[in-house]
Amino acid sequence: MEILNYPSAYQLDNIVSVTALSEQGQLCDFCNIGPTTIGLAAPGEWILSTSNESDSAYNVRSGTSYAAPFVTGALALLKAQFPNETYQELIARLFRSVTPVPGLKGKTITGGTLNVAKALTGPTPTKDSFYHPQESWWLSMKSFNQSRENWEFSDWYGSEW
Repeated sequence: MEILNYPSAYQLDNIVSVTALSEQGQLCDFCNIGPTTIGLAAPGEWILSTSNESDSAYNVRSGTSYAAPFVTGALALLKAQFPNETYQELIARLFRSVTPVPGLKGKTITGGTLNVAKALTGPTPTKDSFYHPQESWWLSMKSFNQSRENWEFSDWYGSEW
């Protein structure tokens, strides 16, 4: 069962959720997975970054917060290279260009990791390659009941609230 985490679980076509890979190209043990919610992976372990300790300090950090900027930067490069493409085309270009990672198959939407060079040189995406998120789980619940007392929520650990 997939545990929904937010904001990655919002089923919107303009959200690109990222998980982190280790230096060895493996899924980090602290990361979320989601075959319908997490788009792709990017480097997220042992990332050298600036620190707030001083104006010239650097630290090594890990986390999806360090993987997401790689994808944000890639989308910025794609927008500069293809200024007339819509956000849907840019996301499709990004998703279609991943490098497959066996350990991500069935754990992310694309089953792969960021490949900026391939995204910049790949063909123009067609509308049938656009990412179309599943209907929101709120709307697709078969037994949805308007009564708030019948709603069930899960926290990060999967227990009911």
